[in-house]
Amino acid sequence: MRYLLILVAFLLLSGCGSDDVNNEVVVVGNDGRSGNEQNETDETEIESIDEESGNDNVQDETEVEDETSQVNTGEKERPDGSTGSEDDDSLISNLEPNKIAQMVNEENFEIASEENRDYYERITDIDGDGNDETVQILNNTRVDEDEVQLGHYILAIFDSNSNAVYAEYTYNFYDGTAPRIMDVIDMDGDGISEIVMENLMSSTATAATGLQSPSRFIYKYDESIKQFNTVSTLGRFLQNEATDTYEINVNDVITGLDYNFSYAPAVELEESEGHLRDLIDFGIMSEETGGFADGFVKNTHGNHRYQHPSYLMQLDGMSDIGVVYNDPVFSARWLTLNATSLYEYNSDYNWMEMVGIDGEFETEAGVNKERELFTISDFSSRFDTYSVSKDDYMGEWTMVIDGRIQEFNYMTINISDEQIIETHVESGDVAGHNSEVVVDTMELANDTNQLTVSGEVTFNDATEVNNSYHNTLTIIYIEDTKHMMDKYGHLYLQLD
Repeated sequence: MRYLLILVAFLLLSGCGSDDVNNEVVVVGNDGRSGNEQNETDETEIESIDEESGNDNVQDETEVEDETSQVNTGEKERPDGSTGSEDDDSLISNLEPNKIAQMVNEENFEIASEENRDYYERITDIDGDGNDETVQILNNTRVDEDEVQLGHYILAIFDSNSNAVYAEYTYNFYDGTAPRIMDVIDMDGDGISEIVMENLMSSTATAATGLQSPSRFIYKYDESIKQFNTVSTLGRFLQNEATDTYEINVNDVITGLDYNFSYAPAVELEESEGHLRDLIDFGIMSEETGGFADGFVKNTHGNHRYQHPSYLMQLDGMSDIGVVYNDPVFSARWLTLNATSLYEYNSDYNWMEMVGIDGEFETEAGVNKERELFTISDFSSRFDTYSVSKDDYMGEWTMVIDGRIQEFNYMTINISDEQIIETHVESGDVAGHNSEVVVDTMELANDTNQLTVSGEVTFNDATEVNNSYHNTLTIIYIEDTKHMMDKYGHLYLQLD
């Protein structure tokens, strides 16, 4: 009997299992249903399993379609594993609009001139993402020109969806004509185009100061603030001297560049009597001696020089682009002591730097590059910046030109850890501007000892809406005297 029970148990156990090939379930024993019911249920279960298997296949196909759809809509995996749209590759579309750009989005500012739209608009791919962005010069109708200067405008960058993402005030208080866009071009080969403006024989500046500078014509993406900004400029310090009866040497002591300018052609023309009369009347020539008038060379120092870009030129056959500026050193109508200067971008200092100069005004032949850009080592050695500390920047400073303190149309800057106060002393009918900045960050660069300052403008008596404040200050020693240079290349002496 025991052996019989063992045999029965063995047979029962051997019947439990499944057919893996056909996915058919084999039921062992009697669950109380009839055989037909069991067979119908088994078939139903088999169909259910087949349906579930089919659903899995459909789900797999759906997942594949979803993945395909995700790729087609531009969704992609970021390095951190998350996904985003193709706009993630667009630097311009992902810019956080600054305050003036927000104002542009809220109001309907018109382009400076519909009739001459080509002067005031460029449509191009600025950041290389395959989408065209738009740069425009707009009329700024938010400024009361009876209270401040004539001719206020706004430079604005619009993304491919026509949203303003960057904007800055610009104006021309020379004659009120809107500044024009010269080009939108990648000057330094970093893949992001710069905006180069032109303003013939006049002054372009932000409304914050009213002081003209070569930097105010070039707008460049600044990685440190994740936004566009006016590019910095290395300033100049001229020391001029007479070298002949009608010849003057113009020398920039910062870069070491110089050139000779001669008035001899004007004097020696057949109709020289009339020209000579002008030279005498403008205090350039002496009627008694026939040479330069007393004080003329001295008067060529300390003048506001309204440089403006003339054209762009390729440097040394390389990809870098230089900017040629027309540069009146001493203005005297057609007798102006002229210069044509060439600037190149220096990535070590993030500024435009003069690398060539020519005495021929508005030359179309180009300006030769005569020197290489400063390295950090060369500049630090030449201007004794190694030992500069943050404390060297603190205090009150007044603007100088060629070392000469200005009596009108100049800036003072008062710097502390918490606040910066800028005061622009007005000149004639050009209104002064005062602004106050609460400092957010103030960092001394380890390699250059430049002081980078960012903050929020809490007061500006010229404009209600102002972008965040960004400035890069540099201490340099010229002729053993400590000067401070701001991002626009303006030099300052410290007040006691």
